[in-house]
Amino acid sequence: MVVGETKSFDVLANDAGTGLTLVSVERISGNSAASVVNNRVRIIANGIYPTSGAYPDEVYNYTVENASGQQDTAQLDLTVNRKPVLASPMPASIEMAPGQELDLTLADLGASDPDGDTLQFENVYVILTAFDRAEISQDGQTIHLKAPSSTGLAILDCRISDGRWGTVNCGFNINVVATPTNSPPVITSADSASVTAGTSGHFYTATATDDDAGDVPTFLSLAGADANRFSFNTSTGQLSLASGTPAGVYSVTLRVTDTKTTVTEPLSVTVQAPAN
Repeated sequence: MVVGETKSFDVLANDAGTGLTLVSVERISGNSAASVVNNRVRIIANGIYPTSGAYPDEVYNYTVENASGQQDTAQLDLTVNRKPVLASPMPASIEMAPGQELDLTLADLGASDPDGDTLQFENVYVILTAFDRAEISQDGQTIHLKAPSSTGLAILDCRISDGRWGTVNCGFNINVVATPTNSPPVITSADSASVTAGTSGHFYTATATDDDAGDVPTFLSLAGADANRFSFNTSTGQLSLASGTPAGVYSVTLRVTDTKTTVTEPLSVTVQAPAN
């Protein structure tokens, strides 16, 4: 059963004999609430559940009594399915140009599953403004969108499923505008660093963010007169000393782009002489 769900189990259907009465149910392990209602075990999975890591089956003992007053106890094992979650959901609104195509993935929505279940988009709807295309890929991992040729406001609603009745809804506004406003990337790492001459390995990591959905900030090669004093990995943002760089204060320029706008920021690096 799914977290947040109330469900009744006819445990007596598994027992031989007639005139049986379900007397009581006791939780042995787990977080759900259990009770006897209309001769059935009623489970309410509204407890506090960990949001990550393995979660074992819950165990309940129930007692049955026959017409002669004889009682017996049996065990009910219950698998609780935790719903998918959106760790970093999409912004409330995104912009698209008329006719623009956009692919949204589960990763774009920050979708994850506490039980490690494989997630898929279950359905997608676009309302208010009809889109030329709004469909889910065959593997359920991507939503393909194509904006109409006209401008306007649309609302996208989608549902993500873990394949075990656990779902989470997602949705946001889409503004179809003639010229989408691009938010440039922002360099978030420090504007200065220090390192001892002769240090091997990286000593600084450049980081950047971008508020636009689908835009991935990518670092370009270092610029500036002192760029040759360093080695810069544009994929990881890691900065290290070039061989033979002496002590001194050096200035380089970090550059990052979202393919639409390139942003630069100066970085001052102090290379200290090794201690005697």
